[in-house]
Amino acid sequence: MRLLPALLLGFAVLALAGAAPPAERIAFVELRFTEGGAEVVSAEAVPGRLKARRSAAAPRPGHLSVEVEAGDRAVWSGAVPDPLVRRREFVNAAGGLESRLERVEEAVVTVRIPAVAARQTVSFARASAAGRRVVTRVEVSL
Repeated sequence: MRLLPALLLGFAVLALAGAAPPAERIAFVELRFTEGGAEVVSAEAVPGRLKARRSAAAPRPGHLSVEVEAGDRAVWSGAVPDPLVRRREFVNAAGGLESRLERVEEAVVTVRIPAVAARQTVSFARASAAGRRVVTRVEVSL
């Protein structure tokens, strides 16, 4: 009689395991940005969940908007600081602290995005002075 409760428990565990949702994954994508666009240096998917964003507002000045597509559907959007813009702080002649923004020719950064498919497209957009958006798209294989 001791075997029956153990068998019932085993079947219940198997039934629940089969109904479990797929595990969420995060992709760490290392990108090399230049004025001509971006290229993937490396990409790795690990188990996990992205932290919730604070707001869905438009990207702040100095940031790039990011959109992730899997297949033909958008699966995530967010923003990252523009990798080609660096803030430099220095002490001026009067002894006060000043900062200025400088453009760099190349930057390597890692971005975190949800990994929902083996192949995804990541789009980065920057607002230009004319109000148009310049978009860089990269294919990411996970």
